[in-house]
Amino acid sequence: MDRDFERMQKISAAMPKGRNSMWHDLSQDFDYQLVTEHLGGEKLLRDKYHHLYKILQHTCQVDRANPEGRIKGYGSTGESGFEDSMDIRTLNFDPSTTLQTSSCADLVEPKKTLTIEGSVFDIQTGRCVDGYNVYDHDSSYLMGDTSFPSKELIQERERHFKAQSTFCWIDHDEEGKALLRSKTVQEDAIKIIGSSSIVREIIPYAPIPKNHSEANKVIIYYNRNGADCDYQYENVVDRNGRVEVRMPFSGKVILDNFEPVFVDKNHDFQLYIENKGNGVANFNMSQWNNIKWAVSGHELSWTFPDFWNTTLSRGAFAHALNITFYCRMRVVTKTGISVPLTIQSGNETHRDPSFKDLKFIDIYWGCFAKGTFITMADGTQKEISQITAGDKVIGQRGIRTVKDVVTGQEEKLILIGTSRGKTIRITREHPLESTSGYVKACDLTAATILKMDDGTDSIEGLYETEYHDTVFNLKLDEPDYIIANGYIAGDFDSQNSLRRARYKSAKSLKQEPFQEEITDLFTSLQNEKEARRG
Repeated sequence: MDRDFERMQKISAAMPKGRNSMWHDLSQDFDYQLVTEHLGGEKLLRDKYHHLYKILQHTCQVDRANPEGRIKGYGSTGESGFEDSMDIRTLNFDPSTTLQTSSCADLVEPKKTLTIEGSVFDIQTGRCVDGYNVYDHDSSYLMGDTSFPSKELIQERERHFKAQSTFCWIDHDEEGKALLRSKTVQEDAIKIIGSSSIVREIIPYAPIPKNHSEANKVIIYYNRNGADCDYQYENVVDRNGRVEVRMPFSGKVILDNFEPVFVDKNHDFQLYIENKGNGVANFNMSQWNNIKWAVSGHELSWTFPDFWNTTLSRGAFAHALNITFYCRMRVVTKTGISVPLTIQSGNETHRDPSFKDLKFIDIYWGCFAKGTFITMADGTQKEISQITAGDKVIGQRGIRTVKDVVTGQEEKLILIGTSRGKTIRITREHPLESTSGYVKACDLTAATILKMDDGTDSIEGLYETEYHDTVFNLKLDEPDYIIANGYIAGDFDSQNSLRRARYKSAKSLKQEPFQEEITDLFTSLQNEKEARRG
């Protein structure tokens, strides 16, 4: 039994009952020792990494003096409605390929430094078989993963593994002094009993591409109607301007030689959509009793309510492309053995039958007011409400064919007027071209200079106005910018692909001393881990 395995067992014993994670209070000896070992040991920190050691000692003092304050900021929710996520995403095993695990931190706000130390353990042999150390500075998103050849593992009839990840990040106290915060997460799974996997197959019914089976995305319209989508939800905006999260989720799992009984909601259940670098939006567990479960022999099926009882700000959907769908649920069998299922969208594939990869999800909305005139391919002007699929318009990169006309209802629009008398009414998230790039309507200012079809123009009027009517937009054969009332404006795909600048986190060009130390420390730790493995 190796040292890392013994430490993992101690952490397992210290975990709160029924939980797979723990936050670290550095005023407690156990937590202090765990975090310092994670960072290479107290002696190394004291002798070589003086700034980091000073932060560590200051955090201890703060935790002792203010027990309530030490949990402040954990799992925070931003104004957008997205929440922090720090978790193990996958623990996959296939006897003929690899043992693989991944962890991810996706936070609402960037941290000065963010680190993950991850390991995967073989319970049968009592050893750590692989691991990783990753870090980033001035970041809100970090992922680490590792893959170990199955042929290098002892081939026993029962395969039981555990993954462990420790997350560390730098926060600040009320005086602006740096604090070191940390969380450890574990995930264990029995993958094989006897000669076969417990899970035979996961079959998802939703969310999947319905109208285009070979598509690489799932398309969802919010407050819009159109033919070129897989799912659409109307009236998702509440009176406070919040957007209800509506997302389908249904499917089934087939077990081998085991009969499922139920899914344990209190053990390791996660369901959310993720907007990379901005956090996650969780399924509200108040909806648990509205889930439809069915068990038949070796099969368990589920249909979740489309309404998650979770809301996000409208701004959160100003960049709702490449949404990641993620679910982890633990199925309990008649024999008492439980097996975790992982279902997520992304580009990760694995032959573990308890893992299923889905497509990324695009959530679309945003449009023009009726009465907006679009410049057609022959140079004429046509009201957008009169345009139909097959019509041709002028795009920035050539002639484009209208693939679909998207409609919806809006209560308010932003009215923009220029010094030369041109006006347009569009939704908050709709982008226009300016001399400094593409800018969404809600990010325009009086100083913005717009590019028009006949030159440039300054903004004379900019305000929100009542509308209460149908809005329109065009989905083209290729994303492009079109001419609307003389403005250069995004088509349906282009407007939804533009990220708002305030969601981007700029990297600091100059690192602080403790950041330089962490860069050196984690490089050394990873080299040491690779040397031991080699």
